[in-house]
Formats: sequence, C-alpha cells, structure tokens
Amino acid sequence: MGISGLDTERLILRRFKDQDTEALFLLLKDEEVNTFLPWLPVKSLEET
Repeated sequence: MGISGLDTERLILRRFKDQDTEALFLLLKDEEVNTFLPWLPVKSLEET
C-alpha cells in the first residue's frame, strides 16, 4: 500500500502531474536554483 500524498496546513506533497510541467520548467531552468544539483539547468519545456 503506497502513500498517494501528504497534506498539512502549510504543505502539500504529491506526485507530479502533467499540468506541473511549466512550473517545474521555471525551477529547473534557473541556474542559481540548480547550482548544487547533479543536473544542468534545462533549456526547454520538452527537456523538462
């Protein structure tokens, strides 16, 4: 039995959905955000 998500007053953790792609792209393309992460910033929505 898996956990589908975690919901609190201040936090929602859940699996990614297709409609999250643009928001995720904005994070993954930012060089400062990705400074210490093991991947390079992405260049396009398709790459995301």
